[in-house]
Amino acid sequence: MRYTDLFAKERFTKEEQWMKDNLLYECVMGSQAYGLATPESDVDIVALVMPKENQVYPQRFGYILGFDELPTFNSKEVKGAGKRIELPDSTHSDVEGEWVSLIRFFYLCAVKGSPNLIETLFCRRNLVTFSTDIGWMLRDNRPKFLSMRTFHAFKGYAFQQVARIRRCVERGKAETEKRQMYLDKYGYDIKMAYHPLRLLDQLNQLLDEGTIDLMRNKEECKAMRKGEWGDFKTFDRVMSERLEALEKKALTTNAISPKPRMGELKVLLAECLESFYGSEDSMKKQTEYVSVQDVWDRLDKMEERLLPNLNLGLGAG
Repeated sequence: MRYTDLFAKERFTKEEQWMKDNLLYECVMGSQAYGLATPESDVDIVALVMPKENQVYPQRFGYILGFDELPTFNSKEVKGAGKRIELPDSTHSDVEGEWVSLIRFFYLCAVKGSPNLIETLFCRRNLVTFSTDIGWMLRDNRPKFLSMRTFHAFKGYAFQQVARIRRCVERGKAETEKRQMYLDKYGYDIKMAYHPLRLLDQLNQLLDEGTIDLMRNKEECKAMRKGEWGDFKTFDRVMSERLEALEKKALTTNAISPKPRMGELKVLLAECLESFYGSEDSMKKQTEYVSVQDVWDRLDKMEERLLPNLNLGLGAG
C-alpha cells in the first residue's frame, strides 16, 4: 500500500499532488519499526520525494541563482489531531506522514546526522511500502550516511530525551494527561523512557558494527513500556553509566568514518538526480546555443560541397 496516495487524496492541496509522481521511497517508522507496536499504535510513515526539476536544475527554466527567487520544497508533515488519516478496515486507527525532499534528506543525514531520517534506511524490508530504483540505491549505500557525526547526533537526541524525563520528575508534572498517568504510577514517563534505551543501543551498534538494527533492543524496550524495567533512580543511573561508556568507546572505534563522507554522498546524490531527470551534460548537448554566425558558416560549407555537383550537372546538359 502506498500511503502517500491516501494522503494525496485527503490531505494534499492541488499544488502538492506532484509528490505522488515524484515519490521515491516510503516506509513505516515509529513503534512498528522498533518492534514495539500495540493494537492502539498509530502508523507513522516517512517518504522521500524528488524535488521538481525547476528546483534541481533552475538554470534549465530561466532562473538565475542569486538573482531570482527560486521555488523550493524541503518537507511536508501531516501530524496531530485532526490531520491524520483513518484507515478503513484496519487495526490501526490513524496514520501520520512526513515527506522530505531527497536533497534535504542528504543534507540532514550527512551534515546533521539526523537520527529520524537515517533510521528510514535501516527499517526492516517488509516495512518499505514503496520504492523506486533510487530508493533501493539509497538502502544499498546506507553505510555511507554513517559517521561520527551520526554518533554525536544520536547521542544528543538521547541526552535530550533523558533531560525531558528528569524535568518532568522534578516538576511532578508531565506533558500530557496520559504521560501524567505514567508519572504518577511509575515515578517517571516509561513510554518516553524507551526511546533513550533504544538510541543508546543503536549507538553501541554504530561503534561496534557500523550498522543499525532498529529492533535489536526491543525486548528491553518492551519491559520499559510495561513498567517492568525499574524505578526512576535505576533508570537515571543506568543512562548515565551507558552514556559514559559510549563516550569512552567512541575514542577508539574505527567502525564508522570519523567525518561525513561528503564526496561519496555528493556523487551518490548526483547519480540519483541524473537517474530521475537525465544528466546535465546530455541536456547541454540538446540545448546547445547556435549563433547566427554558426548558421552562416555551416551554410557556406554546405554550399562548397554542393556547387561542384551542381556545375557538373549543368555541363552535362
